[in-house]
Amino acid sequence: MYCIVYTIKQVSPFGENSILRVDLFHQYAPFLEELRYRLTEGKNLFYSWQDGLGKDFLAQCAYYTASPLDFLILLFPRKKISEFILFLITLKATLSSASFAYYLKKHFGKNTAMISVFGTMYSLCGFMTCYYWNVMWLDTVALFPLVMLGLEWLIKEGKHLFYFVTLALTMVVNFYLAVLVCVFTALYFVVYTLSTYEIKADLKKILNRFLLFSVCSILAALTASFILVPVASALSSTEASDSTFPAFSVYKNIYQMIAGHFLGSVPAVLARNEDLPNVYSGVLTLLLLPAYFFNKKISKKDKILK
Repeated sequence: MYCIVYTIKQVSPFGENSILRVDLFHQYAPFLEELRYRLTEGKNLFYSWQDGLGKDFLAQCAYYTASPLDFLILLFPRKKISEFILFLITLKATLSSASFAYYLKKHFGKNTAMISVFGTMYSLCGFMTCYYWNVMWLDTVALFPLVMLGLEWLIKEGKHLFYFVTLALTMVVNFYLAVLVCVFTALYFVVYTLSTYEIKADLKKILNRFLLFSVCSILAALTASFILVPVASALSSTEASDSTFPAFSVYKNIYQMIAGHFLGSVPAVLARNEDLPNVYSGVLTLLLLPAYFFNKKISKKDKILK
């Protein structure tokens, strides 16, 4: 489906247009090219003199090129960086579909054609449409369903290894979006635990799962510290280090939010559009939401928690 879109939009090598847009052209592609150069020429991977008076190359890698998939650039010649990025976006989108489909298969214990449908929808959601050019974020999109699956296994069965490995990998490939995953993970732990157990009858098991969750999360952060610590040090000396958290704002009314889902509305490519927060679900999500609440097989407690 991505290749069909590339063909329709005449994106190289299917046409004369380039996949490189916004910061993908100005920053990410040059950073990937520099990574390729340093790997092929055996140059220093900790510091670089390529820009200005030099820069912390490890900190740059931590945000832009920490994905293991980026090493596939070694299979492409220097003049084919654009084609490599096209391949990389398609590959990460495909892995996102596969991981969400795998999550659905394990979560519901079913293996039907609808799993492929919803897996594909996940990699074609609004977030991917708006931010595909932030190629370094796409690994987190692919890993996110696996982190949630690992968390569910930890809560239900006490199996913690899968959660630990996927969370640690999420922190390594991109610390920026890993923050959002960690926040969601903490919220989902509370919801899924209360959904699975009764507080009075299963208090000992709940405390056990909380301890297991806390230890695994801390160990994941410590495992990723080889890249998180240099990043924290580098960020503390940047111009943005003293920035404050932005003011909280919401849509003025529900109609603005719903309108943002439809074809022809103002593209949510940048957050500066009318200074409104972007939404990334779709029309089908809104249509399926009432079906969830009308489903009698789902308990009231689950509906309230979710």
